[in-house]
Amino acid sequence: MHRLRQYNIGPTYGTLTINKAPLTVTADNATMVYGAAIPALTATYTGFKNGETKSTSDLTGEIQISTTATSISAIGNYPITISGAGLTSANYSINYVPGTLSVTKATIVVKANDQQKTYGQANPSLTYSFSGFLPGDDESVISGIPSVTTTATQSS
Repeated sequence: MHRLRQYNIGPTYGTLTINKAPLTVTADNATMVYGAAIPALTATYTGFKNGETKSTSDLTGEIQISTTATSISAIGNYPITISGAGLTSANYSINYVPGTLSVTKATIVVKANDQQKTYGQANPSLTYSFSGFLPGDDESVISGIPSVTTTATQSS
């Protein structure tokens, strides 16, 4: 006697839930020299599936990237913030990661000024000049005094 004959066998359907895949949008770190323009702020996307890219995925909307730094911000690190501003996707759960903008020192050139002397005479006073200051800055932003020397002597 087969017990299977005592039961009705029929399919029971389950539900397959497909969750959104995580997608991370990271503000790229950047560097600028004090006094220069803020560089273009960009972002990197990681986590696309099935060979998709930003342009081939179902992403809609735009990201917003900004920083509190300005061209005359003091030397240091400033946050680069990133947000979705309406960036949406049916297939991806979007996470935003901030970056850092590093403001580095500008270069000031100290140049020993050219001098002339006649053989047998004492060396002239050695002087120097600066270049590379940003508008509104002058020698007052420098501490210390450059030392200018020469190997020339009176009998050179």
